[in-house]
Amino acid sequence: MNQVALNPNAINSIIRDIDIAGIARTEFEQNQSEQSAESKEIEDTVLNTIVDIQPLIKEKLYIAIDDTYAYLLGKNKTPDIQTMLSDNLNADFIEQVLAKIDLSNLVEQILNEQSPNQDSQTAELQQALLTTMKNIEPDLKHQIAAASDPTIKYVLGQTESLDLKTVARNTLLSNSFMGTVIDNLDTTAILKDTIKKEIEPLPEGITLTDEQLNKISIILEPVIKSKLKPAASQLADYIVGNTSNFSLTISIESVLSEIKPVIREAFLSSNPDLIQGATQAQIDAAVELYWNEVTSTIPADFTLDSTTFDSGTLSGVFTDMQDSLAQARLDINTNIHDVEDTLSQIRTIINYFQIAFYGLIGLILVFIGGIILIHHSVTTACRNLGIIFTVYGALELAGVMIVRQIVPITIQNGTNPPPQAIIDQIPRLLKDLTGPLFTLSLVCLILGIAMIVLSFVYPNMQIKKNGDASTSAPPAVNS
Repeated sequence: MNQVALNPNAINSIIRDIDIAGIARTEFEQNQSEQSAESKEIEDTVLNTIVDIQPLIKEKLYIAIDDTYAYLLGKNKTPDIQTMLSDNLNADFIEQVLAKIDLSNLVEQILNEQSPNQDSQTAELQQALLTTMKNIEPDLKHQIAAASDPTIKYVLGQTESLDLKTVARNTLLSNSFMGTVIDNLDTTAILKDTIKKEIEPLPEGITLTDEQLNKISIILEPVIKSKLKPAASQLADYIVGNTSNFSLTISIESVLSEIKPVIREAFLSSNPDLIQGATQAQIDAAVELYWNEVTSTIPADFTLDSTTFDSGTLSGVFTDMQDSLAQARLDINTNIHDVEDTLSQIRTIINYFQIAFYGLIGLILVFIGGIILIHHSVTTACRNLGIIFTVYGALELAGVMIVRQIVPITIQNGTNPPPQAIIDQIPRLLKDLTGPLFTLSLVCLILGIAMIVLSFVYPNMQIKKNGDASTSAPPAVNS
């Protein structure tokens, strides 16, 4: 027990051998009935992520275990669980974990699972989202880590208050990050969808082809972004609820001359008879007439305002999250005190155990010395002690071997066996747990056999020694 349960290195070694990803894989395999291909891809992504972040998590566990044992074994005076958590669970750790996670791939797998049979329009919108996600992923991870820092400190009781709206406004909804999102936002698919809903069909029932929609979207994209980016601050304040209204007017008048050729192309392709037998002047006049009709139906200005968004949704989310974090802070604080009280009791028990452990060693030495003094004979003392050590070592060694063989079989054949990944770890776990006991029993067995052999060899050695002493003595001189 002193070499395993009270040895942080032994506990860390056991944790090091546990394959968390293997356990998760077994759980997934046991629940894969009627599993879609998209769900399988998500599981593979999650498993790969676990494999990548497993070393980071275990490294933090090693530190936590070392700190805990430093208190339990009397090296530290107080168990500061709060400091231990804050030292290991912080923004740096979150950023390291996020660096191992492929968010874009994970989002793609989730989107594919939610809409496996998507139409072309939905596929384009999803692709636009994924393209944007890939472009902003490094910045997004950095902002998430930055937002986690004050949140973790509040939950762990290091700070007295937390304003989630302010945290979000300074990180994920900051002016700089909002500008980065807008710069990298792939608006083509969104604009195509908007044009279809708001403008089509054009006068005379003309509809735009996918290529024509792409052309118009590309023309409109810089206009939208140039107007939206300066309004990012106002939009972010509205989203978090700092302001009650939002309004942004976007004028497309400056790019109507660029859109006109696209409309001309759509008009002429829909009226092939007009081109036949008509002069260029007649065609231009017809196009101009149609263009005037189009511009009269298309507003030159578009307005994004409070009615465009769900005004209370995100504000309500922040309120709910704030309440949840406050409750989590209370629960964690209560649990920390409970854990510290438990550790204090365990520390007292370990202290008694260590006194008993070293006292028992001293008592064994006293017994050995007593046996030697009682017999006044090395031969008898070695034989008696040798028998004791041999019997103890043999029984202990047999017990260890039986435990190593029987326990895995018993667990595997039980009524509710654990996952196979855990069963595969049991032999190694038992070997680590019983390793010191195996070594002790083997040493006792060897020492006992050696002492028994010595009890038989020692008298002959003494006889030979005495004989040699008698032969070498000089003869007595008669006077």
